[in-house]
This record gives sequence, structure tokens and C-alpha cells, in this order.
Amino acid sequence: MRIMKGNGRRTDNRKEAAARTDRRQRRRRIAVPAALLACVLAAGSLLGETGGPLATAGASAPSNMKSSADAADVWTTGSWLLKWREGAETDPARLPGTVVLSRQPETGVDLVVPADGEDRQRWLDRLTAHPDVEYVHPVGKVKLLADSGGEQPGMTSTASTPAVATTETEAALQSSANPQSPAAPAAAELPGKPDDPHLDRQSYLKLIGADRAWALAPGMATDLTIAVVDTGVDLDHPDLKDNLVQGINLIAPGKPPEDDNGHGTRVAGVLAAIGNNGIGTAGVLWKAKIMPVKALDETGFGDEKMLGEAIVKAVDAGAKIVVLSVGLYRYSPYMQDIALYAEKNDVLLVAASGNDGLQHGRKAVVKYPAAYPTVMAVSGAAADGSPERRANAGPENDIAAAWEVYTTALGGGYRKEEGTSMAAPQVAAAAALVWTKEPHLKAWQVRERLMQTAQDIGAPGRDDQTGAGLLRVDLALKAAANPDPREPNNTRQEAAALPVVNQIAGALSGGSDIDWFRIDAPHDGWMTFAFEGHPGEKKAYPAVSAVLHRKDGTTASAEWRMNAGKVEWPVKRGVQWLELKFKNGEETAVVPYTLTTGFRMAADEYEPNDTQATARQLANLTDGQLKVTGTFHQQGDQDWYAVTIGQTGDLKLSLAVDTMRIDPAFLIKPEHGTEQRVDDYGEGATERANIPVTPGRYLIRVRDASSASAHPSVGTYTLTLELERRHEDPNEPNDRIYAATPLAPDTEYRGVFSTRDDEDWFRLKLDSRSIVSVTLDGVPADRRVRMEVYDKRQQLLETVETAPETASIRIEREYDEGSHYIRLTSDRPFDRSLYRLRVNVEPLVGGFRDIAGHWAEDSIIRLNALGLVSGTGDRRFEPDRGISRAEAAALVVRALGGSGTPAATIAYRDLDESHWAYKAIQQATAAGIVNGLPGGRFGPSNPVSRAEAAVMIGRALGLAPLNRASAPFNDLSPNHWAASMINRLKEEGLLSGYPGGFVRPDERISRAEFSVFLLRAVEKRRLN
Repeated sequence: MRIMKGNGRRTDNRKEAAARTDRRQRRRRIAVPAALLACVLAAGSLLGETGGPLATAGASAPSNMKSSADAADVWTTGSWLLKWREGAETDPARLPGTVVLSRQPETGVDLVVPADGEDRQRWLDRLTAHPDVEYVHPVGKVKLLADSGGEQPGMTSTASTPAVATTETEAALQSSANPQSPAAPAAAELPGKPDDPHLDRQSYLKLIGADRAWALAPGMATDLTIAVVDTGVDLDHPDLKDNLVQGINLIAPGKPPEDDNGHGTRVAGVLAAIGNNGIGTAGVLWKAKIMPVKALDETGFGDEKMLGEAIVKAVDAGAKIVVLSVGLYRYSPYMQDIALYAEKNDVLLVAASGNDGLQHGRKAVVKYPAAYPTVMAVSGAAADGSPERRANAGPENDIAAAWEVYTTALGGGYRKEEGTSMAAPQVAAAAALVWTKEPHLKAWQVRERLMQTAQDIGAPGRDDQTGAGLLRVDLALKAAANPDPREPNNTRQEAAALPVVNQIAGALSGGSDIDWFRIDAPHDGWMTFAFEGHPGEKKAYPAVSAVLHRKDGTTASAEWRMNAGKVEWPVKRGVQWLELKFKNGEETAVVPYTLTTGFRMAADEYEPNDTQATARQLANLTDGQLKVTGTFHQQGDQDWYAVTIGQTGDLKLSLAVDTMRIDPAFLIKPEHGTEQRVDDYGEGATERANIPVTPGRYLIRVRDASSASAHPSVGTYTLTLELERRHEDPNEPNDRIYAATPLAPDTEYRGVFSTRDDEDWFRLKLDSRSIVSVTLDGVPADRRVRMEVYDKRQQLLETVETAPETASIRIEREYDEGSHYIRLTSDRPFDRSLYRLRVNVEPLVGGFRDIAGHWAEDSIIRLNALGLVSGTGDRRFEPDRGISRAEAAALVVRALGGSGTPAATIAYRDLDESHWAYKAIQQATAAGIVNGLPGGRFGPSNPVSRAEAAVMIGRALGLAPLNRASAPFNDLSPNHWAASMINRLKEEGLLSGYPGGFVRPDERISRAEFSVFLLRAVEKRRLN
């Protein structure tokens, strides 16, 4: 058999498989007294090692993609955990339509299913509403995602020792405890060093101080039992078998808890591979009593009920420590009860926090059961002693241990492994050593001892990544009992950090002692505090006063006495302080205590909106985007919203969350239509949908699909709605030529192609032959639109099409008088954007397209008819453009004579024979119509002024200048160089000037003005 390792390499495991088969054939001596739970097993989400089969960036689908839209079917076994309220009559007959499969007396929980024919939702609603039922929780499916492979590229073992700062605790013990201290003996010199040959590959033992702990006392913990709840253990492994005691198999009752997966064997090797036996590796414990509890099958599958049952049976069988290298993001009230059952029996649960820190970033919170306050949550530390960022972070973390280990493997071998699954057994082993040395301690005191002696490796003080810091087994064994390790914290300024979801220990020493704590609430919400005094044999303790000081200056207070339970107070996001002291300031008692905290989200601003009838109306959505941020603040919380859509289009919805503890799901439905459910992916993944909508009111329901009645989670969701308009064609119906939409020039027409067969016809009527410009733009780059133009006889004149990656067409043609038709088609429909069609019509007047309606229109037409003027190209005359000296000379010669004058010799510096007007300028110069400019230039491109035009035309007509003492125009000086010729033209009636008596002699004359002036001159000559 070949298995795929987490790094993508294949490793041949034929020998391992053969050994496993051989072990199955030999019935082992370790009996398994357990009953098989009738629960269907399938895919789910337990804690995975980093090398496991996780989706990589760029994969086609997320690894948590669901196989259907119904989360309750996908993530549960179909059975339910029902717990009766305390004191209630637990007769199953009180639950009609319910079949009880089994009962767990330790927790008072029944495993139930609906009877045949029962509607599941109605059955569930009935049970949930039952006054004597505390909870009904679906049995979640779980899967172990841990098989990272052995030696992998980039993951070789190291023997480096971290640079470690001496902590106050360590300094108080002795400086030689620091592995970097010159006074500390080398590992080879430490007494009690085992002779295991692979010890040099176990550098993590030095990292956590296990080697120095062995120098104090060899790793013996045979006075208590440690249960490993996992996939079983390799019962024949030579480095494990003598440390194993009778185990439990819940997968195959009656058979030994043989490991057929490998994960449990790796955990057991970290915990207690036999030390100093001359073979293999050494566990943190050399000699121990390890109880293998098989709750996961060979593929890593199991369920919540089996996991809980495994812990209960381990506790009942006498285990004092239970190692849980598994986990799930979903909160389970049943697993919370299991944790409380272990706590009541003074059993320490040690659980891995999770390995998703890099994969899911800030969403990757601590997994359950590690996240329950009384469970010791274990994070990871890198080989250099720094916090391991691949480990999940959160306020529930208590301690960190080595992330990378070298440990026992299935089939009698050894391998490298990584993850918090491997860190958890290190902490469990340390707890066993402390408990062996001080058997009078309670579980909470052992837990506290490990945290007190941890080495700070992250942010100063307690932090969410590593909790109290790195496990130091040696310091835990050396340290003296300290009932109040957070002292001094007698003032607000000295307040100790109090995580929002966890359990800490302290002590009140008399009435003058005040313990202050600093709490950083992650959101607006409710903080819970449960105080429990541990007065020892006295069985009672004085009243304790608690005051919460909020950031806004307000306070809340309570008194705790025996069995006082918990208090819950509202808080705002940010820092608040808790003050604890005896109510009586004269009190002399010393009372150790545990303080357990919890946090739940406040209701969001849209509450109450738990039903369709109370749906919160959002702003109308005509175009653009809406965003809603909400919370799930109570069990089974679901939030309804209503939105009015003002346009036909596509509604894009996305539902994102900021924590892996929420599995987002939503449904959307028209107010009177059919709903659509969206739940394609699992925990933490964003759900998306793109839904066609028409104007109207729509209802949206948002929920946490991690359970049919999910518990509140610390986190938020963001619902985003974006409407992409689907446009309607305002010109329809125009699918045929006889229904063509009339086009008005210079007007924009917009349209869409709603279907592949859609075609849009337009009609343009021309009163005369015209230049027609047709522009089409706004076409999507991935569409091809064809334009066809037909004449009044419906004959195709031309066809043009948008080019790839272009969005427009433009044509310009001369068309005859009459109706013309434009037909538009597209290779594929589109209605998310509008195409734009515009037509510009320029009638041809006198052969020109730009003189229609111009004040000089008639004069230009007459000159053109005489063959005296032509356009500037492209059927344009440009009447308002200035006329150049070359153009003016050519027109005057052509219209008024001079063309027969013998050519003069000219030598203008800026003119040669290649110029288009050279001959006309030569003739005009010879006839005395024009002169050169100073410097020997002619200036053929210079604009002509009105004075120059008057002189040119006057000379061409042979008119004699007329001198006058006073000029006939207000702006013409008698001394102006052209005044005498202007006077003559005025006298001859050829020049009239502007209103107000102005002639503007030095302003530029336009082509239209020059044409009118020239036509007058031509007509005057003809009259003469």
C-alpha cells in the first residue's frame, strides 16, 4: 500500500501494513469492554496535523466544501444528544416520537433519534421547547486530518537550543536551570541521561527542559494512569508495549485498541516511549501507565458522542490525565458536560489547540475541547523556542510545548511529526511528573503549576498565542507551591491579565489583600465570572466581593459565598477591570480560589430579527452595495433581513465570518416566492451566491449552520449585497424592419440583447444627400456586435463588426435622400450594460457638409457654382476658419484676373516651386495684387487680415486708393496703411463694416467673410 504524505511525496508502507495485519491476526492481551454506539460515521472536522491533506492555495475548491446544502445532514450523524434538566423526570415516554438508543448515566445524556415517520424539524422543535429538556444537540461527525509523514523536505530535526531569557520564577529557583547558563551541565553530563539511540533527534526534550527534569528525577509516573484518546496505540511497539495498560476500543468493542491509523502511536511515543532501554526514543515519561482509548477508526473518523464516551470511560477506568490530540471548532454542550465530568472527578484533560494558524489566519481560534475553560489548552513552540505561528491562537490557550518531535511510528518504527497534537502529550507528561511528586495536588493546581513555571516566549506576560509560555518540565518539578502567582496585583495599575474565556487560580490572603485583573473584551458582549473557593478542610470561606469597573466608569458588583454560581455582566469592547476581595476587611483567612471566565456576544443593532415577521428592513437597493455586520448572540440565533430591489438584475450576496467557529449559511426568497438556500462550504468559509432578481421585496435569513441549533460564537459575520443591474431595452419591440425605431440625429439610443436571437432595427430618414456618421459603443469586450446598413429598397449597403477586445464601431458614409435602416445583432446576449447608438447627419449643401444654415451659405454656393472656391477636403469648407495668404492669392487670381499676367520672377525665402500655390502667388505678385513681407518672406500660411483682403481685392479690381481727412469707420485711422483702399471699397459699396461703424482692419478674416467679399467683387466687375 502506498499513502500520500502531506508534502506530496509517496512513501512505501508495505512493511507497516504487513505488521499491522499480523497484529490483528494475533488477539492481543488488552481487553476492550465497551459497547458500540449506533452512529453513522462520515466526514467532519477534527484537529489535523500540518502535513495532513489540507487544501493548498489555488486549489479548485476549499477543503471544507460541503457535499450538499443541508448542513445538518452533512455535518451530523443523524442522531441527537438530549439532556434533561436537573431534577426532571427522565422517562422517555414523555418524549413522543422519540427513540432512545442509549443513555450515559454519568452526564444524564440520552442518545436519541426521531421515530420513523416523524418530521425531523417538527420533532426537533418539540424537544427544544420541552420545559424539562436542557438541550438537544446533533451528534457531529469528526475526522482526524493527521498524517503528515515522517522525514520531509524542509522539516529536518535540529538540536538547537533556544536563546531563553531568565524568568523571575527561574531566577528564584536557581540560575543553573537556564540551559544557556555556563553553570548548567551539558546534556551528556546530566545524571539520568537515557541511552536511547535516537535521543539526539529529540532536541525538543531539551527545549522543554525534560532532560534537566530527568536529572532531578527519572521520568517515572507509575502511580497514575494517563489515557490517550485517539486512534489506538501500536500494542506491539517495543518502545511502548511495557508502558501500556488495559485499554478501551469503542470502534470495535471486544477487540484490543490496536492503532490502524498511526496517530495515536505517535502521541503515545511523545508521552511515554520507554526511556533508557537502549532502543529508539525516550518519551518525556520513561515509565508510565498509558491507557490506549480507541475512539477514531483507521481513516480517522469518529463523532462527538464517541469522543465523549471515550473520556467518560477513561475517567471511570481510573485515568487521572486524559490526552486529547483532537479537536473541533463547533461548540458542543455535551462535550462541555464531559469536561465538567472530568473536572468533578479531579481528572486533568489536556488538549491540542489546533494547527490552522497560517491556513486560516485570525479566524483560526482554539478548538474544542481545548477551548473549554477547565481543559488545559496546548499551543506550539518552534524549535528555536519562539511561538509557532501555525498553532491556533486565542485566550483559551494555557501553555505551549514543542511543535516538532521525533516519535514512535506504527509498525515498530520512528518518524518525525509536527503539530499541537504532539505538543499536548508533552504537557500531559509534565503534569504526570508533578502529580507523582505531589500526589496531594488537585487537577487545577497541577494545571496552575505548569503555567506558573512556563517560560515567557511571546509578548510579555500572558498572550493568546502561547498562553503562559513554553512548558518547562524542570521548573515545574523544582518550583515550590505558590497559591497566588499573579501577585503583586493589589492595585488597578498592577492588575494581572485575565483571559476572557479560561480559568485561573489565585488566593485571597486576609481582608487587606485585593486582587485586580485586567480584561480585554474582544467585542461588546457579556462577561461571565464564576468564583470557587478552595478552603480545604474548612469546607467554607468568607464572603467575597467582586466589582467590575468598566471603561466608561460604571461598575457592577456581586458577592460570592459557597455555591454562589456565576454572574454575568454587560461589557463594551476594550479594557475593563475586576476587583476581588473579602467583603470583611478584617478577615484573616487565606482562601485559594479558581476564577472561571466566559464571554458571549451582545445582540447586534438589527435585533430583534429572529423571525420572518420581524425581518429588519434594509435600505432600498437600486444599484450599488449594502453591507450588514451582525452577531449570533444566543443559541439557535438566526437573523432575518428584508431588502427592496428597485431594478431587474443580478443580486450578488456574500456572507463572511471572522472565526472558524461559525459555519455561515443563508437563504434568500422573494416575499411571495420560492426560497434558495446557500451553504456550500464549511466552517469559516465565505458563502456566495449570484441570484437573478426583479423589482420587489426579498427576505434573507442568516444563520450558523455548524449545528441545527448552534450555540453563540464569539465573532461577527458580514453580509454583503451588491446589485448588478440587468437593463431592459427601451426601444423594444424593434426586432423587425417594419418595427424599426426612428432615429433622430444627435440623439443617443441605448439597448441590450436579451437573447441570442434578439436583433435591433433602427430607421434613419434623410431629406437630402448627406454625410452620415454612425457610432456604436458600450459593447462588452467579450461580445461581437454586427452592424448592417440597408437602403430604402432594403438592399444591404455595408456590414461592419466590432473587433475582439474592442467596444465600439464608427462608420461615416454619403447616403442618398430617403429612408435607411440599421440592423444590430450580437453573437451572445448581454443585459448587464447598455450599448449606445448615435447618428450624426450633415446634409450636403453646395457640395459641402458644413455650410448648411451658415450666414454665408448662399455666397459660398454661388462661388462654388462658378468654380471659384473648393473645400478643404472631406467635403468640408470650414467657413469660420481663417484664410491664409496663399489661399487668398489663389482665389483672387482665379476670380478677378491676373492669371494671364506674365509670371514675375519671385525669390521669397519661404516659398519654392513645390508649393501648391507657387504659380498663383507668382502671378499675383506680377499683377501687383500682393507684396512680400519684410525679410524677403511671403508667409504663405499666415492668416489674412481684413485690411490685407481689402487691398488684395482693390488692387485686383484696379481701384485707385481714396484719401480722406477722416475715415468712414470709427476704428480706422487715416494713417492706417490700408485706409485709402478701405475708403475706396467703402465708396464702391464693396465694404460695409460691422454694426456701430467698425471695420476691424487688423482682425483675421474668415473663409466665409472672404468668400462674400470676393463674390461682391466678381459681381461688380461683371456689371462694369
